Amino acid sequence: MRLLLDENMPTLFRADFGPEHDVQTVRSMGWLGKQNGELLALMTAHGFQALITIDKNLYGQQNLAKAGVSVILLRVFSSRLDSLQAMMPQLNDVLSRPLTAGITILHQPRNA
Repeated sequence: MRLLLDENMPTLFRADFGPEHDVQTVRSMGWLGKQNGELLALMTAHGFQALITIDKNLYGQQNLAKAGVSVILLRVFSSRLDSLQAMMPQLNDVLSRPLTAGITILHQPRNA
C-alpha cells in the first residue's frame, strides 16, 4: 500500500512500517507547505492510498469522502516518535483492511 506521512510527522516514523508498504513523506515528495486541498489532490494523482497525519484540523477543512481520499488521523498526546510508535498496532490493523474514502481516527491509549 502506498502511504504518505504528513509534514507534521517525524520522518523516522517511516521505518516502523513493513515492507508491504511504500511510505513516503510530504518532505521527500517536495510538497512541504502545500495547503491541505492541494496536498490531497497531489497524493491522489501520485497513487497514494492514504495520508497519515496528526493534523486534527484537516477533518473539518476538507470533504474527504468527496475528494476520494483516505486519511488516518492519529490522536496522540505528543508528536514524538515513541508516541507514534505506540499507535502501530492500531495502525497496522487499519492498514490490513481495505481503506475507504474519508477519515479514520485512531486514539492513543492512555497507558502508552
